[in-house]
Amino acid sequence: MHASIIEPRGPRPADITMNDMPNELLRETFMWINFYVNETMWTPEYDRHRRNSERVKTLCSLCLTSKRFREVAEPLLYHTFVTADMDTTLPAFLRRVIEQPRFALELRYLDIGILQGEELSGDSQPPLSKDDFAVLKAAAEKIDYPRKGAWIEALSKGLADAELALLLVHTPNVERINMEIGYQNEEELYTWAMIQQADPTVTNPTVHGFSALKSISVAHGDTENGLELGFLIDFMRLSSLREIVGNACSWSFDDGTYNQPPPPQWPRDISNVENMSFTFSDFSDAALANLIGACKALKTFECHWGDAVVGTTEFQLPGLGRALMLQKDSLRTLLLDVSECYAVIYGNMPCPVGMGSLRDLRTLTKLEISVVLLTGKEDMSAEGELKRVNLAKILPPSLEELILLDPVGYDDFSPFMDDLCMGVDEYLPALRLIDTKQLLRLPEFMRDKWQAHFQDTKVDFAFGNKD
Repeated sequence: MHASIIEPRGPRPADITMNDMPNELLRETFMWINFYVNETMWTPEYDRHRRNSERVKTLCSLCLTSKRFREVAEPLLYHTFVTADMDTTLPAFLRRVIEQPRFALELRYLDIGILQGEELSGDSQPPLSKDDFAVLKAAAEKIDYPRKGAWIEALSKGLADAELALLLVHTPNVERINMEIGYQNEEELYTWAMIQQADPTVTNPTVHGFSALKSISVAHGDTENGLELGFLIDFMRLSSLREIVGNACSWSFDDGTYNQPPPPQWPRDISNVENMSFTFSDFSDAALANLIGACKALKTFECHWGDAVVGTTEFQLPGLGRALMLQKDSLRTLLLDVSECYAVIYGNMPCPVGMGSLRDLRTLTKLEISVVLLTGKEDMSAEGELKRVNLAKILPPSLEELILLDPVGYDDFSPFMDDLCMGVDEYLPALRLIDTKQLLRLPEFMRDKWQAHFQDTKVDFAFGNKD
């Protein structure tokens, strides 16, 4: 047996310090420390382990006393603020950016979490120290704000909503805002009021212009009424904005009766927004025309209608088609899902015809859509024959992926699928995928027939039963 030979290691250089670490390694080290020290999944055992970990304490002390590490770490620290632990971190963070504006300039991403007003928050927040309140009060008194007295009083109580409103004014370079409003009227919130009075055209330092904002995401806890999206008109004028995401949103102009007049028309082609996505929301065709038409070159539009009261607005399917044509030269991805829409499933909304032809959407490559939007609800002609459109003839020839959602209103969808399958080669030369996995009530023998039809073709036919 031969003895193994172990190559001796060279001497460890004595002069290698943190200053020799590449910036990428410093950033990675800081992010792992920050994650470990500020882990949100708190338990008493974990907290004791965290606080008693000498290794963590030693590493933190070493890093934070290194001038070079701080030069790399501080921009990362002030790049993002998440309100998961805002009861303790927000006042300190806010005071730091007020007293040292260079840190305020670093903030790019603001994740506000769930906003609650004073009525719902109660006295759960610890009151500010006298020193902290003095700094915040002095900053707030410089702000042009209509409810300044109540706002400053809320600051003295440590109300996170009031503190976040102040933080917004001091973050001129924020690029992404993600916020969720609790189950209440958003107009009662200080943060929301600060957003509402934002003016992209002003240079007043006491009013946030959001001149660097690229993405805004807003969700609402009140799915019965939804978040009124009329405020978006000001944001869509921002030359920097590219993305809008909303959940439980509505666009209702209730006149006090059950009649809902159409929303006032927005100006066309004012926005650089490229992507819009709404879930559990409620829009009429006129409202969608406003959102879509305000964009210069919209690339992605996604909308899921809700199944609660927020989804009761009736809309005309041909109107949806006309709204989409406003972006016929730029739209690439389109998702329209009414499979849970209250007005379509349970309401008396008349939709005997679908949206009409989409062939003019010449850049569209991916379409995910509820079948009823293409076909309309089942309707019988005077002769008793089923009225139907040929799906292959109304879809754009640029289409590469087609995902069909559950057909509301038809017990037998197979005639439409027959037309689609037979017309793919002639009318849809770019199509590579037909996904029917979300469809219900498809006879098994029909699925087998369609799969066999595409077996030796360029089209992948996906099917299956929805769980």
